[in-house]
Amino acid sequence: MKIQIDFRFIEIFLELDSLKEFLSSIKEQETFLSKARWEELLEKIELKSLQDDEAEWNIASQKYHHLTEHVYPKALRGSFIVSLWATFESSITEIAKFIQTRKEIELKLSDLRSSNILDQFKKYFVHILNFDLMISDDSWTKFEEVYLIRNCFAHTNGRIDALKQNDRDRLFKVKRASSDICEMYDYVFLEKVFIQNSFNLVNTELRRIIELVRQWDDKV
Repeated sequence: MKIQIDFRFIEIFLELDSLKEFLSSIKEQETFLSKARWEELLEKIELKSLQDDEAEWNIASQKYHHLTEHVYPKALRGSFIVSLWATFESSITEIAKFIQTRKEIELKLSDLRSSNILDQFKKYFVHILNFDLMISDDSWTKFEEVYLIRNCFAHTNGRIDALKQNDRDRLFKVKRASSDICEMYDYVFLEKVFIQNSFNLVNTELRRIIELVRQWDDKV
């Protein structure tokens, strides 16, 4: 019995699988880095007898907590969101090109002008490709939130006061509605549940859309 493999969009599946592994490794990396910095701190205490110098001990302790509770999580979780969005955006672009080619449509996605990439996707699939991605309004809203957070990290590394006023206003609005997005030391801070939910959204929707497109393509 031969096993048939559908190679259409297989690269997207591989990217999603790698993102799943990346997500799983974040907790391990945070734990590893926290343990490594703690061991360094204990070694420093032993070598310099910091326990006898309260001021120096407080400085070293504060540095440890700042690194392990803010810097490392921000870097790892922020980079994950940037990678996750890159996969989503490139995947939808690839799917759009696939349908465009099948339908022999001249106008490309890049030919369409819009305020942002999500609005561009909506217009192109609805008005040019005449193909319903069947993404709910709720999911579109969540994609907009992920896109906003992605831009925060991609453009300012999460630094809030460096954001454009419009993006800052939108961020504060999202923050008020979600406890998964916080502000720490004037930077955007993402709780673990946010990056997990963001991955679930992208993973579920892309797999569903690909199946939808494959079924359509089989009938063409």
